[in-house]
Amino acid sequence: MPHNSQQIARLLQSLLRQGRGRLSGKWLLVLFVAAVGYLLAEPALEARLGVDLPGAHTPEGVAAEQPATKPQPTARSQSNATDRSQGESPDLQLTDVLEEIGRDTYRTEAGLVFGRGSVDRTRLAHLMTHADDEPNRPGQHGVFDETDQARLVQLVDRAYQQALDGVKSTKKTEGRRDVYTIDLGRRIGYIGGESGGRRNHPPARHIRLVVDGNRFITAFPVTP
Repeated sequence: MPHNSQQIARLLQSLLRQGRGRLSGKWLLVLFVAAVGYLLAEPALEARLGVDLPGAHTPEGVAAEQPATKPQPTARSQSNATDRSQGESPDLQLTDVLEEIGRDTYRTEAGLVFGRGSVDRTRLAHLMTHADDEPNRPGQHGVFDETDQARLVQLVDRAYQQALDGVKSTKKTEGRRDVYTIDLGRRIGYIGGESGGRRNHPPARHIRLVVDGNRFITAFPVTP
């Protein structure tokens, strides 16, 4: 049944219920004809006047017009939204945070160099292994909330600059390598792997950064 026909039928039923015993058949007919005329003219009047005129909408019709409830963001997406609200561009590109200085070799704004090496062939590829959990990995595995490569490099670069400035960071030297532990003041990831899974993935706000001079070796979230 067309939408207007349904409205007219409902309107007729309503008038009969409300006017029973109060109005004569003549006046019910007059009211019905007037109401039908209004319903038929309503779309044209709304289009001409540019306003939303009251109509005989049922509660079901109103509910059907409501927008679907927006799903709540997960903990990871909330963290990413926080990063972007602190100045990160949502369309950040890798070329915005890295300068190519050689084959598979790049330098960040703070001077951290990502080159070749590790079982993942490049240090950039190795960094991204810490953007996903490895639930069956023995021990613990630090996992970043951030999964976008450009923003993750930017996060590591900011931590490196903070370490160079000596702000909320500690440093240990192991042979040629320096090991920094930097408190970034907010959640940046969680502890995964078998150990982290048994502990319900505790959140991490510190980053462990290992460098050889200014060359990046690895970085991952840790708990103090």
